[in-house]
Amino acid sequence: MKNLLSTLCIAGLSDSGIQRVLAVILLGVTLLFALRTSRAPKLAFRIALVAVPVLLVAAIFASYADSETARSALDAMMLALLLAVLVSILLRMGTHLTVSWATVMAGVCIYLLVGLIFGALFGLMAALDDGVLFAGGQAATTVNTTYFSFTTLSTVGYGDLTMAESFPRMVAVTEAVMGQIYLVVAVGLLIGNLGRARQPRPPATRRKPPR
Repeated sequence: MKNLLSTLCIAGLSDSGIQRVLAVILLGVTLLFALRTSRAPKLAFRIALVAVPVLLVAAIFASYADSETARSALDAMMLALLLAVLVSILLRMGTHLTVSWATVMAGVCIYLLVGLIFGALFGLMAALDDGVLFAGGQAATTVNTTYFSFTTLSTVGYGDLTMAESFPRMVAVTEAVMGQIYLVVAVGLLIGNLGRARQPRPPATRRKPPR
């Protein structure tokens, strides 16, 4: 539930320096929480414990630097943190012996994270291309890239924002296909198996070599 609330809060943050730093803080706390409560290796948690403060300091400098390079660096940091949070939540879901509502909420959180990841990817692509992403001169702000990502992921497609070049269009198509497959397959399976216990794997046995 905490991961879900953090994801929803991050989705509502804008381009201002303070809000972007707040997004990094929320992502860092979510990552550490998910790693701590999952069966992640201790080395991974220690690496994250060092990396999160370093990324926070870098995000503070990047947020207040008026350059495309700084924004590219910030978008890359956000993308890396989002991917790390996604992996940590998947690891935590692996510790659930019974499919519960917490497992379903984790599945919903992953769906939201995919939207945020593609939104950060679109922002990074725009920053690397001098802010050019949408057709018609629409600004590639964080709100616009996140809005476009979720309307694409849910296949709503209002049509008020469209990609200007071929490669971003293919990325958008990939996101739309992933969103539909995930809802139908992954979330459908979680809800269909609600309350069922997972079958433990049998212990691995080594075959004796023939004499």
